Amino acid sequence: MKYILAFCLLIVYIKVQAQINLVPNPSFEDTVECPHFNNQVDKAVGWWPSNESPDYFHECDWMNGNTAVPQNFCGFQYANHGSAYVGFIAYYRPVQNIREYFTCELTSILQIGVKYYYSFYVSLAGGGGKQIPCNKLGVLFSTTSYTLSNPPPTNNFAHIYTDSIISDTLNWVKIEGSFIADSNYAFLSVGNFFDDAHTDTTFIIPSSAAYYFFDSFTVMVDSLTGIKNSSYATEVLISPNPFLESVNIQFENKKAILFEIYDIDSKSLITATELENSRNSISRINLGFLKAGVYVLKLIYKDNTSTLHKLIKIE
Repeated sequence: MKYILAFCLLIVYIKVQAQINLVPNPSFEDTVECPHFNNQVDKAVGWWPSNESPDYFHECDWMNGNTAVPQNFCGFQYANHGSAYVGFIAYYRPVQNIREYFTCELTSILQIGVKYYYSFYVSLAGGGGKQIPCNKLGVLFSTTSYTLSNPPPTNNFAHIYTDSIISDTLNWVKIEGSFIADSNYAFLSVGNFFDDAHTDTTFIIPSSAAYYFFDSFTVMVDSLTGIKNSSYATEVLISPNPFLESVNIQFENKKAILFEIYDIDSKSLITATELENSRNSISRINLGFLKAGVYVLKLIYKDNTSTLHKLIKIE
C-alpha cells in the first residue's frame, strides 16, 4: 500500500516540478567574455540588443567596475541569482518614446494552445539619475528574430507586462503569471513596449529615466499534463516505464531523431543525442546510470517540433 501511495505522490510531484525552462541563459551567468563597458548585452550567451543599448552587468568586471555587480554605473544591486543581470531603459523623460530592448531565441518553439508559466525579477536602479519608476515592464514573443536593424515595435502590446509601477530599488520584485500561446513563437524580447502616453510614471526630480535591472527569467509549460508539443505526442509509446536499465521508444508515424534528458529541476543530464536506429521504428535508450527518481525525456523531430515525456527510474 505504501508503494502505491508513494507512486501517486510522485506523479503529483512531477506535474508540479518537472518542467523545462525554455529561456537560454536565464540568469545571464554564461558569458562570451566579461563586460567592461555599457551596451554589451551580447556578451551574455544567447542574448543580443534589439533596440538602443541595453547593458550587461557581471561581477567579473574587475577592470573598472563600470558594469560590475553589485556596484555599477547605474546603482548598487546584488544579482537575484548568481552573479549577473541585464539593465535597460524602460522610459526616458528627455526624448519621447525611447526604449531599450534585448532578445533571445527560445530553446523550443512555443506550441499553439499550450498554457505557459512565466516569471522574472526586476529592480529599479538606485543611481545615475535613472530612478523614475514606471509600469508596463514586460515581454513580447515573436516568430521574428528582432535586431537593432529590425527592432520590436513599440505599439502598446506585449504578451506579458505589469500594470503596477515598480519602485523598489532595494529588493527584486517578482513578476509571474501564465498565458496561452496563440502562435509558434520562437523568440522573446524584453522591455517596455508601450509608448509614453500609455506608460504611467512617478517623477522623481532630477531623474531622467526609468532604468531597471532584470534577472532570473523563466518560461515553461504549466505542467507535463498540459504539454501538446506536436501532432506526434500521442504516437509515441515508451516502455517499460517505470524502468530499471533502459526504455524502448516506439513511433507509430514520424520518428524523432534526437533526445535529451532532464531531471525534475530542469537540469540537463543528456543533451541533443542521436537516437539509435532500429527496426520497426523502435529505439532503445540505456539509462541505467541514472539514480532512482523522476526524469523528463525530450524527443526532437526533424521539423524542430518536440514532445516531453515523464520517465520514472526504479531500483
